[in-house]
Amino acid sequence: MEEAQLEEIQALRAIYDQAFNVLSEAGKEYMIEIKTGDFAQKPQSIILEFLYPPDYPLTSPPVFKLRCSMLTSEETCVLATQLVEIYNPGEVVMFQWVEYLREFLAEKFEASNNFSDSVNDGAVTKDNHSGIDDAEAPNKSSSDVQPSSHKSELCPIIHHGEALTDRKSTFQAHVAEATTVEQVGIVLHELKSNKKIATATHNIMAYRIYDATRQVLIQDCDDDGESAAGSRLLHLLQVQILQLLQLAVYNHVL
Repeated sequence: MEEAQLEEIQALRAIYDQAFNVLSEAGKEYMIEIKTGDFAQKPQSIILEFLYPPDYPLTSPPVFKLRCSMLTSEETCVLATQLVEIYNPGEVVMFQWVEYLREFLAEKFEASNNFSDSVNDGAVTKDNHSGIDDAEAPNKSSSDVQPSSHKSELCPIIHHGEALTDRKSTFQAHVAEATTVEQVGIVLHELKSNKKIATATHNIMAYRIYDATRQVLIQDCDDDGESAAGSRLLHLLQVQILQLLQLAVYNHVL
């Protein structure tokens, strides 16, 4: 397994050159920055940080974290799920992950450009083919822009801790047990429907889930601007040896 990891790292160095960075040689932690678009006008990038567990690629995928300012936490969770689904036990996967993210980013960038062009052409304010102004068009239902009701029904029970204040900062923990990575996004969406949580200075989260069907462990964390806080929370989950998804979110209000 170690030989396969070494060969993959050598290949990634050669292919991605300056976009590839070593975070910790001893800890086998690395980072790749995936870019696309016209960076002189509109820079777009996804940062993929990853480390190799001892059993990669035999039985587990790399442990990874995605960082992208253009994505919400829910979108990041969905994208992370898609990456895990690409992994096949026994096969290295990093090149496929990077190229998948590159294609995703290119599509996102193109969609953003098309939307900007339509705004500049006046297409957003009026349908030139039908002659119907936006004011005359039927209103979209709330289900077009909000999670459907069945998602709310599937939201795991969220347990809320007591708020603690220390040196003018307030902290509150929220914990939920779920069975899929998709439910991570549902829990985050549910929590952020609370205005106080949504506007917190930092929303730090970590989760671990064991996919029994594929026999792989999926885990991720988000520092949300608070250096290493998410990774420490993830380490706490690792120490507790949680086999099911334990989603923990801290709100930090300055």
